[in-house]
Amino acid sequence: MQCAIMQDAVDGIVAAVEDRIILKSDVILNMQLSGVPLSQNSYTLERMYNDFLNQMIDDKVLLVAAEQDTNIAVDNNMVDARLDEYMKNIITEVGSEEQLIQAFNKSIREIKYYYRTQIYDAMLREMYIYNYIGDLDVSRKEIELFYNTYKDSLPMMPAKYNFSIIEIPITASIEENERVKNIQKNLLEQINNGASFDQLAKDFSEDPGTRLNGGDQGYYKRGTLFPEFEEVAFNLEINEVSNPTKTPIGYHLIKLIDKQKDQIHTKHILHLVNTSVDDEIRVFQDLTQILSQTENDPGMFDSLATVYSKKFNNNSGVYTDIDETQMPNYIKKILNNSNEYTLNKPSYNEDKSKCSIIYAYNIQQQSTLNIDKNWDELEVYTKNKKQTDLLIKLIDKLKHKTFIKYYN
Repeated sequence: MQCAIMQDAVDGIVAAVEDRIILKSDVILNMQLSGVPLSQNSYTLERMYNDFLNQMIDDKVLLVAAEQDTNIAVDNNMVDARLDEYMKNIITEVGSEEQLIQAFNKSIREIKYYYRTQIYDAMLREMYIYNYIGDLDVSRKEIELFYNTYKDSLPMMPAKYNFSIIEIPITASIEENERVKNIQKNLLEQINNGASFDQLAKDFSEDPGTRLNGGDQGYYKRGTLFPEFEEVAFNLEINEVSNPTKTPIGYHLIKLIDKQKDQIHTKHILHLVNTSVDDEIRVFQDLTQILSQTENDPGMFDSLATVYSKKFNNNSGVYTDIDETQMPNYIKKILNNSNEYTLNKPSYNEDKSKCSIIYAYNIQQQSTLNIDKNWDELEVYTKNKKQTDLLIKLIDKLKHKTFIKYYN
Protein backbone atom coordinates (compact mmCIF):
# COMPACT_ATOMS: atom_id res chain seq x y z
CA MET A 1 0.00 0.00 0.00
CA GLN A 2 1.40 3.38 -1.04
CA CYS A 3 1.55 6.22 1.46
CA ALA A 4 -0.67 9.29 1.20
CA ILE A 5 2.28 11.44 0.14
CA MET A 6 2.74 9.44 -3.05
CA GLN A 7 -0.99 9.04 -3.73
CA ASP A 8 -1.57 12.80 -3.74
CA ALA A 9 -0.88 13.86 -7.31
CA VAL A 10 -1.05 17.58 -6.50
CA ASP A 11 2.34 19.25 -6.14
CA GLY A 12 2.81 22.07 -3.69
CA ILE A 13 5.04 23.81 -1.16
CA VAL A 14 5.91 21.56 1.78
CA ALA A 15 8.38 23.86 3.54
CA ALA A 16 9.98 27.30 3.35
CA VAL A 17 13.34 28.47 4.68
CA GLU A 18 13.40 32.27 4.61
CA ASP A 19 12.43 33.02 0.99
CA ARG A 20 13.43 29.61 -0.36
CA ILE A 21 10.65 27.08 -0.92
CA ILE A 22 10.77 23.29 -1.07
CA LEU A 23 8.21 21.54 -3.28
CA LYS A 24 6.91 18.05 -2.67
CA SER A 25 8.14 17.13 -6.16
CA ASP A 26 11.66 18.29 -5.17
CA VAL A 27 11.68 15.89 -2.22
CA ILE A 28 10.42 12.99 -4.32
CA LEU A 29 12.98 13.75 -7.06
CA ASN A 30 15.78 13.70 -4.49
CA MET A 31 14.53 10.34 -3.24
CA GLN A 32 14.50 8.94 -6.76
CA LEU A 33 17.98 10.30 -7.58
CA SER A 34 19.25 8.64 -4.39
CA GLY A 35 17.87 5.30 -5.56
CA VAL A 36 14.96 5.07 -3.11
CA PRO A 37 12.27 2.74 -4.55
CA LEU A 38 8.87 4.42 -4.31
CA SER A 39 7.07 1.08 -4.05
CA GLN A 40 7.92 0.40 -0.40
CA ASN A 41 5.34 0.04 2.35
CA SER A 42 3.52 3.15 3.54
CA TYR A 43 5.30 3.54 6.89
CA THR A 44 8.82 3.12 5.50
CA LEU A 45 8.23 5.44 2.57
CA GLU A 46 6.69 8.19 4.70
CA ARG A 47 9.56 8.00 7.17
CA MET A 48 12.11 8.26 4.36
CA TYR A 49 10.18 11.14 2.79
CA ASN A 50 10.36 13.04 6.10
CA ASP A 51 14.07 12.26 6.44
CA PHE A 52 14.75 13.68 2.97
CA LEU A 53 12.59 16.74 3.65
CA ASN A 54 14.43 17.48 6.91
CA GLN A 55 17.79 17.07 5.18
CA MET A 56 16.71 19.51 2.46
CA ILE A 57 15.62 22.00 5.14
CA ASP A 58 19.02 21.67 6.85
CA ASP A 59 20.73 22.27 3.49
CA LYS A 60 18.62 25.39 2.90
CA VAL A 61 19.43 26.69 6.40
CA LEU A 62 23.15 26.31 5.70
CA LEU A 63 22.72 27.86 2.25
CA VAL A 64 20.96 30.93 3.64
CA ALA A 65 23.76 31.42 6.16
CA ALA A 66 26.42 30.90 3.48
CA GLU A 67 24.83 33.49 1.18
CA GLN A 68 24.92 36.03 4.00
CA ASP A 69 28.63 35.40 4.66
CA THR A 70 30.52 38.06 2.68
CA ASN A 71 33.80 36.18 3.11
CA ILE A 72 32.62 33.34 0.87
CA ALA A 73 32.68 33.38 -2.94
CA VAL A 74 32.26 30.41 -5.25
CA ASP A 75 34.48 30.24 -8.34
CA ASN A 76 32.17 29.68 -11.32
CA ASN A 77 34.98 28.02 -13.27
CA MET A 78 35.24 25.43 -10.51
CA VAL A 79 31.46 24.92 -10.64
CA ASP A 80 31.63 24.33 -14.41
CA ALA A 81 34.57 21.95 -14.02
CA ARG A 82 32.74 19.93 -11.37
CA LEU A 83 29.58 19.95 -13.51
CA ASP A 84 31.48 18.67 -16.56
CA GLU A 85 33.02 15.88 -14.49
CA TYR A 86 29.66 14.99 -12.96
CA MET A 87 27.95 14.88 -16.37
CA LYS A 88 30.66 12.59 -17.75
CA ASN A 89 30.22 10.25 -14.79
CA ILE A 90 26.44 10.15 -14.92
CA ILE A 91 26.43 9.60 -18.71
CA THR A 92 28.91 6.73 -18.24
CA GLU A 93 26.72 5.31 -15.47
CA VAL A 94 23.49 5.28 -17.48
CA GLY A 95 25.21 4.20 -20.71
CA SER A 96 24.91 7.17 -23.07
CA GLU A 97 23.68 10.74 -23.34
CA GLU A 98 20.63 9.49 -25.20
CA GLN A 99 19.72 7.17 -22.32
CA LEU A 100 20.20 10.02 -19.83
CA ILE A 101 17.78 12.22 -21.80
CA GLN A 102 15.29 9.36 -21.86
CA ALA A 103 15.63 8.70 -18.12
CA PHE A 104 15.05 12.36 -17.17
CA ASN A 105 12.63 13.15 -19.99
CA LYS A 106 14.47 16.47 -20.30
CA SER A 107 16.99 17.97 -22.70
CA ILE A 108 20.71 17.97 -21.87
CA ARG A 109 20.52 21.72 -21.32
CA GLU A 110 17.74 21.30 -18.72
CA ILE A 111 19.60 18.46 -16.98
CA LYS A 112 22.82 20.49 -16.83
CA TYR A 113 21.00 23.54 -15.49
CA TYR A 114 19.46 21.44 -12.71
CA TYR A 115 22.78 19.90 -11.68
CA ARG A 116 24.71 23.17 -12.00
CA THR A 117 22.38 24.79 -9.46
CA GLN A 118 22.79 21.80 -7.15
CA ILE A 119 26.59 21.88 -7.47
CA TYR A 120 26.82 25.65 -6.93
CA ASP A 121 24.71 25.45 -3.77
CA ALA A 122 26.67 22.44 -2.50
CA MET A 123 30.01 24.22 -3.00
CA LEU A 124 28.71 27.29 -1.20
CA ARG A 125 27.62 25.15 1.75
CA GLU A 126 30.92 23.27 1.76
CA MET A 127 32.89 26.51 1.99
CA TYR A 128 30.70 27.79 4.81
CA ILE A 129 31.01 24.54 6.77
CA TYR A 130 34.78 24.46 6.23
CA ASN A 131 35.11 28.01 7.54
CA TYR A 132 33.19 26.99 10.64
CA ILE A 133 34.71 23.56 11.28
CA GLY A 134 38.02 23.67 9.40
CA ASP A 135 40.60 20.89 9.50
CA LEU A 136 40.05 18.94 12.66
CA ASP A 137 42.68 17.06 14.59
CA VAL A 138 41.83 14.20 16.90
CA SER A 139 43.96 13.02 19.78
CA ARG A 140 44.95 9.46 20.61
CA LYS A 141 42.64 9.65 23.62
CA GLU A 142 39.70 10.65 21.38
CA ILE A 143 40.37 7.75 19.01
CA GLU A 144 40.59 5.25 21.85
CA LEU A 145 37.39 6.62 23.40
CA PHE A 146 35.61 6.41 20.03
CA TYR A 147 36.75 2.81 19.54
CA ASN A 148 35.72 1.69 23.01
CA THR A 149 32.33 3.40 22.65
CA TYR A 150 31.41 2.19 19.15
CA LYS A 151 33.51 -0.95 18.52
CA ASP A 152 30.48 -3.25 18.58
CA SER A 153 28.65 -1.22 15.93
CA LEU A 154 31.54 -0.30 13.63
CA PRO A 155 31.38 -1.63 10.06
CA MET A 156 33.50 -4.58 9.05
CA MET A 157 36.70 -3.97 7.15
CA PRO A 158 35.85 -5.04 3.58
CA ALA A 159 37.67 -7.92 1.94
CA LYS A 160 40.66 -6.93 -0.18
CA TYR A 161 41.78 -8.66 -3.34
CA ASN A 162 45.02 -9.10 -5.28
CA PHE A 163 44.41 -10.14 -8.88
CA SER A 164 45.07 -9.54 -12.55
CA ILE A 165 42.42 -9.38 -15.25
CA ILE A 166 42.28 -9.38 -19.04
CA GLU A 167 38.93 -8.01 -20.17
CA ILE A 168 37.83 -7.79 -23.80
CA PRO A 169 34.71 -5.89 -24.89
CA ILE A 170 32.28 -7.77 -27.10
CA THR A 171 31.96 -5.68 -30.23
CA ALA A 172 29.91 -6.08 -33.36
CA SER A 173 31.34 -7.83 -36.39
CA ILE A 174 32.72 -6.07 -39.45
CA GLU A 175 29.63 -7.24 -41.35
CA GLU A 176 27.26 -5.63 -38.81
CA ASN A 177 29.21 -2.38 -38.94
CA GLU A 178 29.05 -2.34 -42.72
CA ARG A 179 25.31 -3.07 -42.67
CA VAL A 180 24.59 -0.10 -40.39
CA LYS A 181 27.01 2.17 -42.22
CA ASN A 182 25.27 1.41 -45.53
CA ILE A 183 21.89 2.35 -44.00
CA GLN A 184 23.34 5.71 -43.03
CA LYS A 185 25.00 6.22 -46.41
CA ASN A 186 21.61 5.70 -48.03
CA LEU A 187 20.00 8.31 -45.72
CA LEU A 188 22.86 10.74 -46.39
CA GLU A 189 22.28 10.38 -50.12
CA GLN A 190 18.59 11.18 -49.60
CA ILE A 191 19.52 14.28 -47.55
CA ASN A 192 21.95 15.45 -50.23
CA ASN A 193 19.12 15.06 -52.75
CA GLY A 194 16.82 17.33 -50.72
CA ALA A 195 15.13 15.04 -48.18
CA SER A 196 14.32 16.57 -44.78
CA PHE A 197 16.88 15.69 -42.09
CA ASP A 198 14.23 16.19 -39.40
CA GLN A 199 11.75 13.84 -41.07
CA LEU A 200 14.36 11.14 -41.64
CA ALA A 201 15.36 11.41 -37.97
CA LYS A 202 11.71 10.97 -36.94
CA ASP A 203 11.29 7.99 -39.26
CA PHE A 204 14.57 6.14 -38.82
CA SER A 205 16.67 7.33 -35.85
CA GLU A 206 17.10 4.83 -33.02
CA ASP A 207 17.66 7.50 -30.36
CA PRO A 208 14.38 7.64 -28.38
CA GLY A 209 15.42 10.84 -26.60
CA THR A 210 15.72 12.97 -29.75
CA ARG A 211 13.91 11.09 -32.52
CA LEU A 212 10.52 12.76 -32.11
CA ASN A 213 12.21 16.20 -32.12
CA GLY A 214 13.89 15.56 -35.45
CA GLY A 215 17.11 14.43 -33.77
CA ASP A 216 17.58 17.75 -31.94
CA GLN A 217 20.27 17.53 -29.23
CA GLY A 218 20.24 21.19 -28.19
CA TYR A 219 23.38 23.13 -27.23
CA TYR A 220 26.31 21.52 -25.42
CA LYS A 221 29.99 22.11 -24.66
CA ARG A 222 32.94 19.85 -25.37
CA GLY A 223 33.15 16.89 -23.03
CA THR A 224 29.40 16.26 -22.97
CA LEU A 225 29.09 13.62 -25.71
CA PHE A 226 31.32 10.88 -27.07
CA PRO A 227 34.75 12.26 -28.11
CA GLU A 228 34.41 10.69 -31.57
CA PHE A 229 31.06 12.46 -32.03
CA GLU A 230 32.36 15.83 -30.87
CA GLU A 231 35.51 15.62 -33.00
CA VAL A 232 33.30 15.60 -36.09
CA ALA A 233 30.49 17.86 -34.83
CA PHE A 234 32.75 20.74 -33.75
CA ASN A 235 34.42 20.80 -37.18
CA LEU A 236 31.25 20.97 -39.28
CA GLU A 237 29.99 24.10 -40.99
CA ILE A 238 26.50 25.34 -40.10
CA ASN A 239 23.83 23.19 -41.84
CA GLU A 240 26.50 20.72 -42.98
CA VAL A 241 25.74 17.01 -42.47
CA SER A 242 28.54 14.61 -41.61
CA ASN A 243 29.40 11.25 -43.11
CA PRO A 244 28.42 8.27 -40.92
CA THR A 245 30.33 8.79 -37.66
CA LYS A 246 31.12 5.82 -35.41
CA THR A 247 30.86 5.99 -31.60
CA PRO A 248 30.73 3.16 -29.02
CA ILE A 249 26.96 2.76 -29.51
CA GLY A 250 26.65 2.96 -33.29
CA TYR A 251 26.74 5.36 -36.23
CA HIS A 252 25.47 8.94 -36.40
CA LEU A 253 24.65 11.40 -39.15
CA ILE A 254 25.34 14.77 -37.52
CA LYS A 255 23.94 18.11 -38.64
CA LEU A 256 25.38 21.33 -37.20
CA ILE A 257 22.62 23.86 -36.51
CA ASP A 258 24.52 26.62 -34.69
CA LYS A 259 27.94 27.39 -33.23
CA GLN A 260 28.58 29.84 -30.34
CA LYS A 261 32.01 30.35 -28.79
CA ASP A 262 32.52 27.17 -26.74
CA GLN A 263 29.27 25.35 -27.54
CA ILE A 264 27.36 23.99 -30.52
CA HIS A 265 23.80 22.95 -31.38
CA THR A 266 23.38 19.73 -33.37
CA LYS A 267 20.85 17.23 -34.61
CA HIS A 268 21.66 13.59 -35.30
CA ILE A 269 20.29 10.36 -36.73
CA LEU A 270 21.47 7.33 -34.77
CA HIS A 271 21.61 3.71 -35.84
CA LEU A 272 22.71 1.24 -33.19
CA VAL A 273 25.30 -1.44 -33.90
CA ASN A 274 24.20 -4.74 -32.35
CA THR A 275 26.34 -7.62 -31.19
CA SER A 276 25.41 -11.27 -31.79
CA VAL A 277 26.03 -14.67 -30.21
CA ASP A 278 28.81 -15.16 -32.78
CA ASP A 279 30.55 -12.05 -31.43
CA GLU A 280 30.32 -13.43 -27.89
CA ILE A 281 31.78 -16.77 -28.98
CA ARG A 282 34.62 -15.06 -30.89
CA VAL A 283 35.79 -13.14 -27.79
CA PHE A 284 35.37 -16.24 -25.59
CA GLN A 285 37.63 -18.21 -27.94
CA ASP A 286 40.25 -15.44 -28.00
CA LEU A 287 40.41 -15.50 -24.20
CA THR A 288 40.52 -19.30 -24.12
CA GLN A 289 43.64 -19.12 -26.29
CA ILE A 290 45.24 -16.58 -23.92
CA LEU A 291 44.32 -18.87 -21.03
CA SER A 292 46.15 -21.83 -22.56
CA GLN A 293 49.25 -19.70 -23.24
CA THR A 294 49.53 -18.17 -19.76
CA GLU A 295 48.05 -20.75 -17.37
CA ASN A 296 51.46 -21.60 -15.89
CA ASP A 297 53.03 -18.18 -16.33
CA PRO A 298 51.51 -15.47 -14.05
CA GLY A 299 54.21 -13.01 -15.09
CA MET A 300 53.24 -13.30 -18.74
CA PHE A 301 49.56 -12.95 -17.80
CA ASP A 302 50.29 -9.75 -15.84
CA SER A 303 52.21 -8.32 -18.80
CA LEU A 304 49.31 -9.05 -21.15
CA ALA A 305 46.84 -7.55 -18.65
CA THR A 306 48.82 -4.28 -18.80
CA VAL A 307 48.85 -4.39 -22.61
CA TYR A 308 45.08 -4.92 -22.79
CA SER A 309 44.52 -2.11 -20.28
CA LYS A 310 46.22 0.32 -22.67
CA LYS A 311 44.51 -1.18 -25.71
CA PHE A 312 40.93 -1.03 -24.42
CA ASN A 313 41.14 1.46 -21.51
CA ASN A 314 38.94 -0.86 -19.43
CA ASN A 315 39.21 -3.03 -16.30
CA SER A 316 42.22 -4.94 -17.63
CA GLY A 317 45.30 -4.62 -15.42
CA VAL A 318 47.12 -5.74 -12.28
CA TYR A 319 45.46 -4.87 -8.94
CA THR A 320 46.79 -4.90 -5.38
CA ASP A 321 44.75 -4.61 -2.15
CA ILE A 322 41.56 -3.63 -3.96
CA ASP A 323 38.54 -3.05 -1.74
CA GLU A 324 35.57 -5.22 -2.75
CA THR A 325 33.43 -2.08 -2.99
CA GLN A 326 35.71 -0.71 -5.73
CA MET A 327 35.15 -3.44 -8.31
CA PRO A 328 32.24 -4.46 -10.56
CA ASN A 329 29.98 -7.16 -9.15
CA TYR A 330 30.82 -9.69 -11.84
CA ILE A 331 34.55 -9.48 -11.03
CA LYS A 332 33.86 -9.81 -7.30
CA LYS A 333 31.66 -12.85 -7.97
CA ILE A 334 34.42 -14.58 -9.92
CA LEU A 335 37.03 -13.85 -7.24
CA ASN A 336 34.78 -15.03 -4.43
CA ASN A 337 34.47 -18.40 -6.19
CA SER A 338 38.20 -18.69 -6.92
CA ASN A 339 41.00 -20.53 -5.23
CA GLU A 340 44.13 -18.51 -4.51
CA TYR A 341 46.80 -18.44 -7.23
CA THR A 342 44.38 -19.73 -9.85
CA LEU A 343 43.68 -18.59 -13.40
CA ASN A 344 39.92 -18.68 -14.01
CA LYS A 345 38.17 -19.71 -17.20
CA PRO A 346 36.66 -16.95 -19.40
CA SER A 347 33.47 -15.41 -17.94
CA TYR A 348 30.96 -12.91 -19.29
CA ASN A 349 29.66 -9.95 -17.30
CA GLU A 350 25.94 -9.65 -16.54
CA ASP A 351 24.82 -8.20 -19.88
CA LYS A 352 27.44 -9.99 -21.99
CA SER A 353 29.00 -6.73 -23.12
CA LYS A 354 32.46 -7.98 -22.11
CA CYS A 355 34.28 -11.19 -21.29
CA SER A 356 37.31 -11.68 -19.05
CA ILE A 357 39.80 -14.06 -17.51
CA ILE A 358 41.08 -13.36 -14.00
CA TYR A 359 44.20 -14.57 -12.21
CA ALA A 360 43.34 -14.63 -8.50
CA TYR A 361 46.40 -14.23 -6.27
CA ASN A 362 45.07 -13.89 -2.72
CA ILE A 363 42.13 -12.47 -0.80
CA GLN A 364 42.19 -10.83 2.63
CA GLN A 365 38.83 -11.80 4.05
CA GLN A 366 36.40 -9.36 5.68
CA SER A 367 37.43 -8.59 9.26
CA THR A 368 36.41 -6.52 12.29
CA LEU A 369 38.20 -3.25 12.98
CA ASN A 370 41.12 -3.67 15.34
CA ILE A 371 42.67 -0.74 17.21
CA ASP A 372 46.18 -2.09 16.63
CA LYS A 373 45.82 -2.98 12.93
CA ASN A 374 43.37 -0.32 11.74
CA TRP A 375 44.49 2.86 13.50
CA ASP A 376 44.32 5.00 10.34
CA GLU A 377 40.75 3.93 9.61
CA LEU A 378 39.71 4.58 13.21
CA GLU A 379 41.28 8.03 13.07
CA VAL A 380 39.12 8.83 10.02
CA TYR A 381 35.97 7.51 11.73
CA THR A 382 36.73 9.56 14.86
CA LYS A 383 37.33 12.70 12.84
CA ASN A 384 34.11 12.20 10.87
CA LYS A 385 32.12 11.75 14.09
CA LYS A 386 33.62 14.92 15.53
CA GLN A 387 32.80 16.87 12.35
CA THR A 388 29.24 15.53 12.32
CA ASP A 389 28.68 16.54 15.95
CA LEU A 390 29.95 20.06 15.25
CA LEU A 391 27.80 20.33 12.11
CA ILE A 392 24.66 19.30 14.04
CA LYS A 393 25.38 21.99 16.62
CA LEU A 394 25.93 24.56 13.87
CA ILE A 395 22.63 23.73 12.14
CA ASP A 396 20.71 23.84 15.44
CA LYS A 397 22.22 27.23 16.19
CA LEU A 398 21.32 28.58 12.73
CA LYS A 399 17.76 27.23 12.92
CA HIS A 400 17.07 29.37 15.99
CA LYS A 401 17.62 32.52 13.92
CA THR A 402 16.21 31.34 10.57
CA PHE A 403 12.57 31.50 9.47
CA ILE A 404 11.34 27.96 8.80
CA LYS A 405 7.75 27.00 8.02
CA TYR A 406 6.18 23.60 7.28
CA TYR A 407 3.07 23.32 5.10
CA ASN A 408 0.51 20.52 5.23
